[in-house]
Amino acid sequence: MNVALIGMSGAGKSAVGKLLARALGYGFVDVDARIEAKEGEPLQAVLDRLGDEAFIRAEAGSVLALAGIDRAVIAPGGSVVYAADAMRFLKRVAIVVWLYAPIEAIEARIDPSMRGIVGLKGRTFRELHDERLALYAAAADLAVAVRDLSEAEAADLVLSALRASGRKL
Repeated sequence: MNVALIGMSGAGKSAVGKLLARALGYGFVDVDARIEAKEGEPLQAVLDRLGDEAFIRAEAGSVLALAGIDRAVIAPGGSVVYAADAMRFLKRVAIVVWLYAPIEAIEARIDPSMRGIVGLKGRTFRELHDERLALYAAAADLAVAVRDLSEAEAADLVLSALRASGRKL
């Protein structure tokens, strides 16, 4: 079984995912890094070149290419919830954990204008955050609030939530 971490950019999917993978003795897969390696350019450049819809399809393809993976912590991009096929796949092969952080906490961690974020054009980061909340909630098997936690504290909390869930790891 795998663990997939979903949530907004800045929620800590990659940083927490690496620590969680180490604690579980699992591998770690950063989907954004896989896209950058495949495309040969930074994520923002890929998003700028492809546009939102094509980027969502590329992200979904990178997730679906993980077929056969086992005992990994997967950190897809925050927009994975827009791709129904990718989310169905993740739900089938992983325990999906939503790293929830309120907008204020995320804005304190990142500058949204400096990150490749799908759906941001013509909207505020808060509007995008609010739109995605229901998508993350619907997709998640578990939700873990990581507001003011360090990466290590968040990884410990996710690990505790996974163990308490009774789901087989």
